[in-house]
Amino acid sequence: MGFFSIPYLGNIVAMAIMLGILILIHETGHFLMAKLFKVNVKVFSIGFGKKLFSIKKGETEYQFSLIPLGGYVAMLGENPEDAEVEEPGNFNLKPRWQRFIILLMGAAFNIILAFFLLTAINMVQRAEPLWHSSTPVVGAIDPSSPAFVANLKTGDRVISFDGIRVKSWSALQLLVATNPNHEAKLVVDRDGRLLTLPVKLISKGRDDAGFLGVFPYRPVHIQALLKNSPSEKAGLKKGDEILSVNGKPIISGIEQCQSTIEKTPGKTIELVVNRSGRKIPITVTPIGEPGKHKIGVYLEEPYRLIKLGFGKALIQSGKDISRITALTFSVLGKLVTGHLSIRSISGPVDIARLSGQAARSGTLSFLYLMAMISLQLGIFNLLPIPMLDGGHITILTLEAVRRRDFSFNLKEKITSVGFFLLVALMVIVVISDVLKNLNIGW
Repeated sequence: MGFFSIPYLGNIVAMAIMLGILILIHETGHFLMAKLFKVNVKVFSIGFGKKLFSIKKGETEYQFSLIPLGGYVAMLGENPEDAEVEEPGNFNLKPRWQRFIILLMGAAFNIILAFFLLTAINMVQRAEPLWHSSTPVVGAIDPSSPAFVANLKTGDRVISFDGIRVKSWSALQLLVATNPNHEAKLVVDRDGRLLTLPVKLISKGRDDAGFLGVFPYRPVHIQALLKNSPSEKAGLKKGDEILSVNGKPIISGIEQCQSTIEKTPGKTIELVVNRSGRKIPITVTPIGEPGKHKIGVYLEEPYRLIKLGFGKALIQSGKDISRITALTFSVLGKLVTGHLSIRSISGPVDIARLSGQAARSGTLSFLYLMAMISLQLGIFNLLPIPMLDGGHITILTLEAVRRRDFSFNLKEKITSVGFFLLVALMVIVVISDVLKNLNIGW
């Protein structure tokens, strides 16, 4: 049994590894810029808590600490006792533009890491179902959903959402999830006709995310046939798309197709297949008793192989970073204005669960989640909130405008306010996180 197959322990360890790396990368950004500008870095620690051992080189003590979750950088001038020490290496005595860059580079390193992780992922060949990245085609529809009320139909191709072009299922899912309780206008292509359908989204799930109630159309093709099998004898061929089984449309992938075939009562199965654009009815006599019918085929969902060269991978990663950054600010705006619930924010419980799932899914999934969290960490740190890098950068900018620094005492008070605000936000997020993972509303 693999280590990450132990759900809770695996989740915690996966989260610790991921966040530890991301925090260490963040602090390395500050450290390298501080060294570049000859700031006296007193301590560069890998990990937190009790010091295990250290190496002194120049003015910097490089130490390894007990809790291996990231690290920290301690610079001369950050604490009250040495804030006004008249030494060239004092952070506070450096030109504002140098302090600005030192503060900026922590978040920048997180964003750069996300960029290169996405580039590496884009360069690895992988199979992706066609429905993932093509214009969304509606498959199954929840009969109690807004989609059903709005009269969406199986086979509808979703063209736009409130005027925004929809190019993939993931794009549609994000638009829906971030617009709970919103009346949207969907433009769909139904048999060559463009229709505009008003649909009132609802909030649903533990995240109170927007809910539409449609599932992707996932066609099923015959990949191969067993020799002398019922399917071969009936005249089925490799590449046939199975449209229906005993009159039931196959719209939800391999699992639905297999289950429908297995559970068919009677001695024959009526299939309709699409072969080179022609609909062909075929009768198959299965083997096995009803409920366990087999017809001797291997099924697949159409897919494409994705592998980008270095140049194209860089461009795609840049587009991904831009898209996710825009989405992040959109979500933050909706949180501030109350259009999104605080439950939509992932706290430590959610991050641990997602980290464990990604680790169990494979290296690419884990690295992709790491890229996403690294990007979010970088963006969040640049927000103009006291205590965060963005708060310090905002103060520096105001000092540059007024052409003199604020007193250290004032900056300490501002930082204290930011600290309490962040603690309050963290408490709310953690409580929300725990309650939604226990399926308890509040």
